[in-house]
Amino acid sequence: MAFNKNNIKGLKSGVGSALLNEMSKEQQTDMERTVFLPYEDLRPSPLNKDISKNDIDSLASQIRIGGQKQALVVVQDDDGKWEILAGERRYLAIGRLIAAGDYRDDHMVECKIEHLEKQDMPLSDDDKKRFTWLTTNQQREKTDGDRYIEVTAWKELILKLRSEGVSLLVMGMDENGNEVSIDITGKKTREIIAEQTNMSQTQVGKIESIEAHGTEELKQRLKNDEINIRNAARVAKLPEEEQNDFIKNAIMERGKITHDDVDEAVEKVEKTMPKPPVKSPNTAAKKRSVTKSEIDDKWDSIMSAFRDNEKIELSETEYREIDGHIQAIANILGVG
Repeated sequence: MAFNKNNIKGLKSGVGSALLNEMSKEQQTDMERTVFLPYEDLRPSPLNKDISKNDIDSLASQIRIGGQKQALVVVQDDDGKWEILAGERRYLAIGRLIAAGDYRDDHMVECKIEHLEKQDMPLSDDDKKRFTWLTTNQQREKTDGDRYIEVTAWKELILKLRSEGVSLLVMGMDENGNEVSIDITGKKTREIIAEQTNMSQTQVGKIESIEAHGTEELKQRLKNDEINIRNAARVAKLPEEEQNDFIKNAIMERGKITHDDVDEAVEKVEKTMPKPPVKSPNTAAKKRSVTKSEIDDKWDSIMSAFRDNEKIELSETEYREIDGHIQAIANILGVG
């Protein structure tokens, strides 16, 4: 993808504040051209490390019979090798065909080259790779682990772009030459992610909860598809020590984490948790204006607790309660 700052209105000096990622028809045509690169010069991307790679043998059979139907998307690294941003399953399948002597003798693979320097975004090269990876792997069949990885990656990128003042993100051109864009100011982050991943906002919210409250062990089990999103979100409600103990015991006893396991563990903890206060029926209907100075005053009062101490000791319950309130405020204001 390539972009042109000269077509951006209201662009502040040095900051992509109005419009980024503009792609011309000529540039889109250039991106559609394919080249053939030696298999030995291609390598997997770290972005795909935890992504599911099932049915490689079946895909290899399809390529052997019908040929490579879709090009890999690659970017050239400093050492001249080509990192695969889309198509690693095809790459692995072709590797098996080469090993079996069932692929073309020259080992050349059809690829589309992505030029990071043409992506006019206020992001590092690694984040530009991640953006390309997210937008070129949308049609792949995904596991719950894949969805977790993509949702967290999308959220990180959107928050970075918001912080740089980006308001409209042009993804590319459709088949008719019209721009396909995302308004990242007029919608909440969760809504944008849901649209880009074809998930419900409720499902995205569960993944955000896992990311915020789940232990690293729980997240890894989700990436490995040993637990699904629904169950992982419930386990994430447990204190950290209980999360890890629960996972260890469930895996040791059954080799997997079942709904019944989660129901028993979560219900045990939920019985000991205080119930949230009941809101007045008229609370939702009442509205009032809030100024930035009011929020600043309250926030200064809260942060004064940290001015004399770099750290404050909290119980696990106290920390989770504070974190939950902060996330709720962020969601209400549309920045969470």
